Amino acid sequence: MFGLAGLAKLANLDAFTRAVANYRLLPAAGALPLAGVATRLVALALAALLLAFAAAVAVNLRRGRRIDCGCFTGPGPREITCATVARNLAMSTAAAAVLALTLLCAGRLATAALELTRARTALDRAEEAAR
Repeated sequence: MFGLAGLAKLANLDAFTRAVANYRLLPAAGALPLAGVATRLVALALAALLLAFAAAVAVNLRRGRRIDCGCFTGPGPREITCATVARNLAMSTAAAAVLALTLLCAGRLATAALELTRARTALDRAEEAAR
């Protein structure tokens, strides 16, 4: 989904830039390209960005502003709504879950590798003693 949204933004960079600037919360800034490397870092960054975006939408809804969300920049405006906030909170939760699962898997793999190393050492010692 992020790949498709990114491609849509690249195809219409001017509209995307206007949509981000229209939130009136951040100064002009460049984007850090995250391309599938360092999954945990990407998941953490996505969760944080989605939470920040949900907050930006909520602030603007509270202000009574009805602006283009800039989510999937394309042929027509997509006005921010409470559903935009909910969608981004749900996606942030999913990104956090990916982060938690990768950390859990990494921990289990590390534990298994340590146990394998210990078993191999014990087997080597037993073979030496048998000689």
